[in-house]
Amino acid sequence: MTIISLKTGTDPELIRVGLSDGSLFSLRISYLGNGMILNENSEISENSEISEKAAGALRFAASCYRAEQAALRLSARAEQCSFGLSAKLEKRGHDQLCIREVMARLGALGIVDDRRFAERWLGQRLSHSADTPLGLKAKLRRRGIAPRTVDEALRTCLGPQTEESLLERYMRKKARAPVAGGLNPLQFEVKMRYMLRQEGFSSAVLTRYFLKK
Repeated sequence: MTIISLKTGTDPELIRVGLSDGSLFSLRISYLGNGMILNENSEISENSEISEKAAGALRFAASCYRAEQAALRLSARAEQCSFGLSAKLEKRGHDQLCIREVMARLGALGIVDDRRFAERWLGQRLSHSADTPLGLKAKLRRRGIAPRTVDEALRTCLGPQTEESLLERYMRKKARAPVAGGLNPLQFEVKMRYMLRQEGFSSAVLTRYFLKK
């Protein structure tokens, strides 16, 4: 196999490669293995013979670059988390090894950031949701966000006033549900406090809420 053409553009990281089998593709150098650094001082240049293994490395890097471009288009439309973006790329037919390489690069660049995604997602939900802290955590976990990241994002977004508003919306929703009879007001409050603590509401916010009642 022979490299027929090897061209760079304004970004020295991007290479346009033509091979003797007629294939022509673009790639990012960082997706190549350590033994293949393509520049004018490399052992690999125009008209040089390369092994099938080297040609495979070039094609793999080109596949990674195509997956990267797809990931960037998706990220430009909306904030993405790593799990969700990986699933979208796989659905579009990109190789899993390429996806891992791309996600590592986009994560290092801060283009994909699960903590930022979680905080923005929470910011939208907390403005109108009648959920609980535990419910919000569960929904973020289902989006592939790591438990520690979920906890950190919730601590950042769920200040006392925001939590109190969330509790009030949740209690209004709860009021529409059937309530077990036979409880006096004190027993009902004790039961509700316990249930709400289990759902992740803080003791301080619960105390303020029930003092108003």
